[in-house]
Amino acid sequence: MDSPFWIYAIGLSAQVFYTGRIFVQWYLSEKHHKVESPSLFWVLSIIGSMIMFLYGCLRSDFSIIFGELFTYYIYMWKIGAKGLYAKVPRIVPVLQALIPVAAVIFLMRDI
Repeated sequence: MDSPFWIYAIGLSAQVFYTGRIFVQWYLSEKHHKVESPSLFWVLSIIGSMIMFLYGCLRSDFSIIFGELFTYYIYMWKIGAKGLYAKVPRIVPVLQALIPVAAVIFLMRDI
């Protein structure tokens, strides 16, 4: 292990959010007897992705950050399509949109 335990704990917490979203979708799909795409699934997805960006920065791992870039904006799009951004201050999606940019800039500091 080349990183402190607390960094791995951050990565594990991201995985907890990703796992939680699958359980939410699975439970609601079984309950309604059809495939569901609940809002909570997308909220848990973006939280997990934000934490994964932090983990990738702490490990200086380009592959983690690059892997999250595309799906992160899909999560944002789905949250917007479900009308959830209308319920939060306008600054929330703006700050969310800047997180991947900040992560990439953080990685490029050593280039």
